[in-house]
Amino acid sequence: MSSSCPNLPGQEGTRAPWLAHYPECVPATLDYPQQPLWWLLEEAARNFPDRVACHYYRQQVKYSELFDAARRTAQTLVRLGMKPGDRVGLLLPNIPEYLAAAYGIWMAGGVV
Repeated sequence: MSSSCPNLPGQEGTRAPWLAHYPECVPATLDYPQQPLWWLLEEAARNFPDRVACHYYRQQVKYSELFDAARRTAQTLVRLGMKPGDRVGLLLPNIPEYLAAAYGIWMAGGVV
C-alpha cells in the first residue's frame, strides 16, 4: 500500500495496522453525504422503488414498501409522543419488520 493513504481521524502520525492489508485500489477512508441514515432508504425507494430491499423466506419487500412502512412507523411514534433524541429498544428477530421499525425510529429522530 502506498504511503500516500491518509490516516484515520485521531491517528495522525500512526497507521492503522489493518490498512497494510488493503489492496492498493481500496481507499483508507470514504466521503459520506451529510444526511441522516434513513435518507439512504428514501433515496433507494425513490430511485429503485420496485427492487427488492430484503428477502425473508419467500417474502420479498421492495424498497418502496419498506420506505412506506418506515414512514408510517415514524408518524405513529411521533403521534404517540416520541421526541427527537428519545431512545427506543427493539426486541425483534431479523425480520422485515425490524428494518421498518429501526428506520421509522430514525425518521422520527429517535435512537435505536
